[in-house]
Amino acid sequence: MRRRALLTGAAALLGSGSAGAVLLSESSRPVVAASFTASNVSSATHDGAVDAVTIAPAGTVSWDGLDAAPTGCAVAVSVRDADSEAAAWTEVTTETLPISGLSDSDDFEIRESGAGNSPHSGGSIDLTDGPFSAADFAASDGESATTTVDIRLVATITAEDTQRATVTDSFDVTVANRAADADTSGSANTGLEADSEVSGA
Repeated sequence: MRRRALLTGAAALLGSGSAGAVLLSESSRPVVAASFTASNVSSATHDGAVDAVTIAPAGTVSWDGLDAAPTGCAVAVSVRDADSEAAAWTEVTTETLPISGLSDSDDFEIRESGAGNSPHSGGSIDLTDGPFSAADFAASDGESATTTVDIRLVATITAEDTQRATVTDSFDVTVANRAADADTSGSANTGLEADSEVSGA
């Protein structure tokens, strides 16, 4: 039976942690900060194929020292193949958060746009729908393949002036293709018959 796998970073991007960015104003006061982390995913299959590699970015955006109330915060998520020097960032989704206050923070979880009434009601973002394909993560028979995906999050707060924070992280997608093997067992069930068998032969 052909088995395929769904690799998901359910919280492939989760909370504040290893990756963070702070944008400083001229007075060296932090204005906008964004943070998230990316976790590795792996799977072992009989054919080295996957159905999807998904992300559901979650993290925190905070701001301080604004001169005017913000009108919103746009959070854009982009990805690229970390192993390709020529790979450009591809934006996979953007969500606008309804923020307020001169100093505050807001947690977010971004889902696939266009599913339901808001991005929050959608599913995880499948990277094999673009810019990757399922074949990019496939492994040959008996081998393991690891693909590193870079993720960039850009949080843009609009007030009197536009303030922006950019943060990046990466995660590994490892797929192991279990080698095919075969085995046999049983008996030859040998026998011999003769018309004039000699005893003790």
